[in-house]
Amino acid sequence: MIAFSILLGAWAQTAGKPSKASVSAAARSDFGPVVNPTLAPYNARCDGPDDPNDYDALQAAINAAQNSSTPVLFIPNGANCVFNNTLSIAGNLTVLGATSQFGATMGSILTYTGTGDAIQVGSPGKYSYNVSFENLNFVATNGANSLIHFYGIDGPATVANNIFSGNWSGISALIYDAPAAGIQTVISNNYFQGFLGDEVILHGYDNVEIDANQFFAARGTGLYLSNPGVVEIHNNYFELMPTAIEVANDDENHFKVNIHDNKFRNSNYPGNGSDPTADPPFSPSQRCILVRSTSDNLPFYGEGAIRDNECTLSVLLSPGLIQGSATYGIEFATRSNRFYVNQTWEVENNAIDGITTAGIYSDNQKVVIHYRDDPAVKVWTPGSSAPVYLPSFQGPGRLNSPFPSE
Repeated sequence: MIAFSILLGAWAQTAGKPSKASVSAAARSDFGPVVNPTLAPYNARCDGPDDPNDYDALQAAINAAQNSSTPVLFIPNGANCVFNNTLSIAGNLTVLGATSQFGATMGSILTYTGTGDAIQVGSPGKYSYNVSFENLNFVATNGANSLIHFYGIDGPATVANNIFSGNWSGISALIYDAPAAGIQTVISNNYFQGFLGDEVILHGYDNVEIDANQFFAARGTGLYLSNPGVVEIHNNYFELMPTAIEVANDDENHFKVNIHDNKFRNSNYPGNGSDPTADPPFSPSQRCILVRSTSDNLPFYGEGAIRDNECTLSVLLSPGLIQGSATYGIEFATRSNRFYVNQTWEVENNAIDGITTAGIYSDNQKVVIHYRDDPAVKVWTPGSSAPVYLPSFQGPGRLNSPFPSE
């Protein structure tokens, strides 16, 4: 797959595996006296799936790191720490690996064998702050609800340079709940694959940047945003999922989302959508981006921009022969007639192909789409040697062109 080759090319490491002690010594010189759970007094074995449980040692190391002058928990390269209970982080902690790589014996690995949340940051009604996860390989093996669950962050939060593997067992990689306003949340350069639900879920988060991630092979969405504040989504890659990005209005909060310079390859392969015995049994692609209300009775306060994205939704029938597999590339399904003011979305210069009806669909006159320069939508039909061009826009929604500033 394209995503695998990109990731391996970017993150492949060829150096031999150093000892845990030598990695810890190197880490101390860069970060100060960090906490390594594989060393005394914690003595986590971190030997991989055959290890009975590293939970107690990991939680003790987390508690010590949070209260140290250098709040860093360091997982050395080659360690595979296995745990079956939820690890709790109150705040002010960096969980740092030496490297994140594919393979059961490579990278700094945290393997969760439980069914709840692998790591809980903060708690319901109690926010956390200054938390980051970097250079780690997270693995779910037994139906985990999530690998990291943030219960609100009242300060910077970073998730960067990690691998999240659901193994068609985990529901979600990241869940962000009940945040404080005005925070800085960064999700950057991670790889997500093999989850049964939505790979990343954000409920109500503000001041968020989601950049340069790869979202691969999910039965839900790659990225689900519920009542976001100001969110920037750019330079990400999405492949093999029904809907790549969903922006949902299920409260009365105003949100503004900027989605630009992303690549979507939501193609399905023959049999995966219709054969429930396929491994994994993907659902058919539906769209690249969905903006919707969850209720007819909720006011819709959302606005934003969708620019310079590449959206491909096609099925490979045989070598050199593809056809469209989804109705629309970008869909606005706002339902509600209750609007504070006309909500404006600027849609510009998106390349959409492989759809069956139209590039963009909008269902409501109150959502004003300022639309410009999007290439004509094309789709290949069986047996054809040239594409058929379809309408760029369809539906009862309101289309204005040019932009207001012109």
